[in-house]
Amino acid sequence: MPGNPNVAGPSEALATSADQLRGAAGALRDHCCSADAMAALPDSLARVRETLDLLTASLQRMAHAVADRDCENGRSADEDSAAPEARALRWHLHTSAAALRDASHACAASGEWSRRMLGREDDRAG
Repeated sequence: MPGNPNVAGPSEALATSADQLRGAAGALRDHCCSADAMAALPDSLARVRETLDLLTASLQRMAHAVADRDCENGRSADEDSAAPEARALRWHLHTSAAALRDASHACAASGEWSRRMLGREDDRAG
């Protein structure tokens, strides 16, 4: 994390960021289940979608970092000459990124349906 004096290096920053993400996901889980929270659902889903998009980009960047590391270790940038472990890791990272992209699209649809649902409730109440 740039500028954070409590983090020693990139490896520690990555682990710290993942821990913070896990903590935020746990807080979201804890706060999302009350009926009173429903009014915030559309905005919350938009933020979750943005987060999924950032996670997608992060996994793609991790896959590129694996390729860069392979090149630094004397391998060609060509996928066929990459170490089998690096190829497998890159495949899994790209697959995970694609799944998060799908989840982002589903989250957008959920946001739209939540706006429709809340709009209907407002119409009934008014």
